[in-house]
Amino acid sequence: MSLVVRNLPPIKTFTSSGGAAVSFGLGLLDDANSVTLFFTSSFTGTTTTATLQVTQFDPSDAAALGSSAWYNLSTALVTSSGMALTLTNISFRGLRVNGFTATSSQAGEVIAFASKQISV
Repeated sequence: MSLVVRNLPPIKTFTSSGGAAVSFGLGLLDDANSVTLFFTSSFTGTTTTATLQVTQFDPSDAAALGSSAWYNLSTALVTSSGMALTLTNISFRGLRVNGFTATSSQAGEVIAFASKQISV
C-alpha cells in the first residue's frame, strides 16, 4: 500500500470578533492515518488558551452515529503561528479547534490549513 495526502477544508474563524469562537468541525477522517494542521500567520494563541477537540461522530455526515460530544485532545501542543502539528493514529471522526484566535477581526480568516494522509 502507498500513502497519499488529501486536503481537508481550511479552519476558519466564523465571527468578526477576532475569531475566538469554536470552529466548525472537520469530518471525513475515517480513512486517515494522520492529520496535519498547518497554522498560518493569522493564528494567535497557544494551547494554554486553546484546545484541539475530537468527537466520535462525523460532522460532515448528517446521519452520523455515536456521541455528538466534543472532547479535548490532551496530546496536542500548538506553540506558534507557522507551525505544523501532525496527529497520528487517528481514532476519531471529527476534529475542531476551540479558543484559537486570528490576528484579524474579519470573519472567515484562515487560521490553519489541514490535510490527511491515507493508504491507497
